[in-house]
Amino acid sequence: MNFDEEKLIQCGVKLAEMHDLPAPPNELFRRKIHELLIERENYEGALKGIITREEAALLVLQHFQTLICHSAGKNEVSLVEDWSSLVEPVTSALFVKSTGKA
Repeated sequence: MNFDEEKLIQCGVKLAEMHDLPAPPNELFRRKIHELLIERENYEGALKGIITREEAALLVLQHFQTLICHSAGKNEVSLVEDWSSLVEPVTSALFVKSTGKA
């Protein structure tokens, strides 16, 4: 099982659009993905069932929202957009079955 970094970044860009804010550079999304999923071991936790797949997706979305707001100099508390429509795409991007091809 792998995650699709590019699809996660696309979801982050979509989240920025939903908030009518500029998306941060893709490199910032990449760093956040690596920090959140690899360094903090949240991806491993999701694979082991310590957190659910939906919790992992919501965690990514919340961190993306914070990244987007801070990058745009916007107060996160002022955002009221419903980003529930992104939970399924983020979940799909997080849990991609390996094809066994190198």
